[in-house]
Amino acid sequence: MSNFFRILFFIIIAAIFYLSFHNFTYQNRPFFYFLVNFNDKLNHIVAFVTLAFLLEKAYNIKNRLLHIFILLSIGGFIEFYQLFFVPGRSFSLKDFLADVIGILIYFTIKKLYSLKNKKVKIYKIENLKYRTFSWN
Repeated sequence: MSNFFRILFFIIIAAIFYLSFHNFTYQNRPFFYFLVNFNDKLNHIVAFVTLAFLLEKAYNIKNRLLHIFILLSIGGFIEFYQLFFVPGRSFSLKDFLADVIGILIYFTIKKLYSLKNKKVKIYKIENLKYRTFSWN
């Protein structure tokens, strides 16, 4: 299953790089451009929540700092590449902060989900602990 997530991770990376490394004029916009141009910061947040999920599923990274470092490296690379190599685009600290917010949202959702599962498991153990059995 991790191979599926690895392939999907690289497909999403390729799509993000394609959209961020091109300066689309009105005449040569891709047909799906209206889908991804509704709010730039929201695009960054959704992209990095998705990347964080896929990176974890694809490579099973347990070290949270390594996970965050890889994702921030991707975001920083995109912004610096735009600054030097994409005419009409520039480095945007707000875009990078949106990337950070997306990563934080993913880890918050993950933590809340693990706490929810932990409570359910404790509840089940507590029910088994105090259950009484009758031999009749």
